[in-house]
Amino acid sequence: MVVEGNTAAVRTSVRGVPGQQQPTMLEIFRVRDGRIAELWALPSLRRDS
Repeated sequence: MVVEGNTAAVRTSVRGVPGQQQPTMLEIFRVRDGRIAELWALPSLRRDS
């Protein structure tokens, strides 16, 4: 987790996805007045070909 000012970035691993290795996700939160005001998410769900 990285925090700067009112923005936090989190990289997480997702478990329990059938047929997939552990995908990761990058989420960025902007906080205002102690609440999440905005959320962006970038999944990296890999598919085996």
